[in-house]
Amino acid sequence: MTSATSSATSAKIPVHVKKNRTVGDWMILALLIVGGLVMLFPFIVLLLNAFKTTADYNSSGPLSWPSEFSTDGLMKFWNRVNYPEKLWNSIWTSGLVAVLAVILSMFNAFALGIGRVKGRRWIVLLIMLANMLPQEAMLYPLYIMFKNIGLYNSPWAIVIIFTVIQSAFGTYLLSSVYGTFPKSILEAAAIDGASRWT
Repeated sequence: MTSATSSATSAKIPVHVKKNRTVGDWMILALLIVGGLVMLFPFIVLLLNAFKTTADYNSSGPLSWPSEFSTDGLMKFWNRVNYPEKLWNSIWTSGLVAVLAVILSMFNAFALGIGRVKGRRWIVLLIMLANMLPQEAMLYPLYIMFKNIGLYNSPWAIVIIFTVIQSAFGTYLLSSVYGTFPKSILEAAAIDGASRWT
């Protein structure tokens, strides 16, 4: 009894193996820190210049520390561009695109992966080719199309475009996952009385 208890207790205690870091590990860590600082540099410059006055910026340039703390530039920007409205438009558009793209991707991928639509390989290939097409090449045709259907200068045009673009990539990813779903589970569910939607 005692040996069983001691063996169970010893099995629960985690053994920490201390790994000695090599010079190469420290070099990689130092390079990653330097790379992070390089990526943060534009944001630091932006933050410094946000609190400068126009005269301070003109006299000392963009890379100097502000001589006085000023929020005039931020207030002017906030009032001039109606920032709350722009922020709400971004949240509304991105949120709606995310939800609609996931739903559309799920239905498309179900049809291709589980439903086994005829010619599914060609459809997936076309979706991949559409993902490789530069979005700039679609600007003029989309502009003409949305102008003709009355959605010019409408936020719904942006929602529709980005929903289709994002769902194409989502369909490609999900269809490969759904393609590995065992058909035997679907057949068993159908025998038990599950409908196609169920």
